Amino acid sequence: MKTSHATTMKPAHAIILAALTLVLAACSSAPKPGNMTTINPIIVPDGLTARESAAAIVHSIINIIPEGKPIGKARVETWAAMVDGMLDARAWAQHSKFKASTGSTTIVKQGWYVESISNNIVTLGFKNRAHYMSVRFQPDGDKLLPQILTSENLNQKGDNIHPGALQYLSNISVEIRKSLGFVSVLKTQILEQK
Repeated sequence: MKTSHATTMKPAHAIILAALTLVLAACSSAPKPGNMTTINPIIVPDGLTARESAAAIVHSIINIIPEGKPIGKARVETWAAMVDGMLDARAWAQHSKFKASTGSTTIVKQGWYVESISNNIVTLGFKNRAHYMSVRFQPDGDKLLPQILTSENLNQKGDNIHPGALQYLSNISVEIRKSLGFVSVLKTQILEQK
């Protein structure tokens, strides 16, 4: 009985076909774009205002707390002054971990930095070599809503972006959550001191 060539494959052909399949798979293994509509909000602890949440975001980047010694009736004023200090543009521009001065200009080398603060909305920038993105953190009741505004070299098209960008955002969101907890505890300690 004769077999047709369509159903029988010689070992050499099988090897060539397997190699070709591997080459095609390698060529199409570019990361799948991440969907920006899946970005989770950041829950704000009870008792923190939008302004205090903005201060916590800044704290997650620069990790400084302005000094203050709460005594007696001055506790509330001291806490307000500390929040103001964290939101002071001079503080976050001067203390950003990822900025380096070159003469009269300051350039970002790598990492997260504060781009702007306006009406308790904090915009952070991220730079990693030729990659850049700008993310706004908008207060909305008991949560912060992160939104990627713009990017460079991260293949942002519509609601899609390089999955690495979503990982960078996830990493800073963890730091922001830690800072929100820290600022909440700090506020409680200062306002409840006797």
